[in-house]
Amino acid sequence: ALVPVIVMKLRGHSAVHVVHLILFWSFLVYPTVVAMGFNAIGECDCFENVAPGGDGTKRTCFLRADYNEECLLDSPLAAGHSAAGPSGVRSQVAIPAMIAIVLYGFGFPLAHLALVLRDRDAIVNDKPLIGLSAKISFLHADYSKHVYWWEFVESMKKLVLTGFLALIPAPDGLLRLFVAIVIAFIMLMLQVIVSPMNTRSDNLFSFLSAVMLLAVFIGSYAFQAKALLERSDGEDDQTSWLIL
Repeated sequence: ALVPVIVMKLRGHSAVHVVHLILFWSFLVYPTVVAMGFNAIGECDCFENVAPGGDGTKRTCFLRADYNEECLLDSPLAAGHSAAGPSGVRSQVAIPAMIAIVLYGFGFPLAHLALVLRDRDAIVNDKPLIGLSAKISFLHADYSKHVYWWEFVESMKKLVLTGFLALIPAPDGLLRLFVAIVIAFIMLMLQVIVSPMNTRSDNLFSFLSAVMLLAVFIGSYAFQAKALLERSDGEDDQTSWLIL
């Protein structure tokens, strides 16, 4: 959907404007695209005898993130996985998703970091930025000079929280939430120690945002653990250590 918009914007502009627009849009939609890519290689839900004319022995599986996509049980990604685990995904969905994750999930943050590092002398010493350097100032303008590269850290946090967590095999979600809590806590501590923003008010806002994110994960963990305890009714469970 963004392609026609970008094409219209690029007409009649220089290469600098073209690169700026691509980098700006990649910056805005990064979490959404990363989440979509990881969801496309995520878990599948399997159902018995849902295929037309089924005899009760055949399972049909669909991608949990999108039931319009059918999972192939005989694909390399599906081999050996149960319905509760990270089951297979159609190869025509998995391969483009993996390419998108590598090129977009890792490529754009590294490209952003390389461009910022290229201008590190001008950024640290308050020299004027011209051309493309001025156009990409949104990548570092809000951060202190000693951590002008902090946007890369934020991108990696988004990559993990909106992407890699989806690949953790956790039928009940507790392990996934536990990892999210650990990551959010580490980022909160880094936020307190580094204070990466330019102003005190921005640092306070960033700190409160990190606290709220951690609180959301802890609250979700508590509700999920309570529901699991009620469901198991005291029976031994593989995730009991996570509940404790």
